[in-house]
Amino acid sequence: MGHLKEAAAQTNVAKVILNLSPHAEMNPGIASYITELLFRNGVNILDAFLGYGDIIMVVDDKDGPLAYDVLQREIQGPKLRE
Repeated sequence: MGHLKEAAAQTNVAKVILNLSPHAEMNPGIASYITELLFRNGVNILDAFLGYGDIIMVVDDKDGPLAYDVLQREIQGPKLRE
């Protein structure tokens, strides 16, 4: 096992965790859609882990709030004007 190295912790990063609904997780291309959405809004994804029902992304610490806002807007959809 000499080929295994000790893992290094990254600093100044934020973790974005998405728990997908059963409907969303069966949607082909959902991870691609989400990463493209974040890219178009200026969020640089440093690493991503895709699991059954979960998407975990590591972004720069300064991009964490932006990633949250972008995803929240997408989830809420367009708001009606009064």
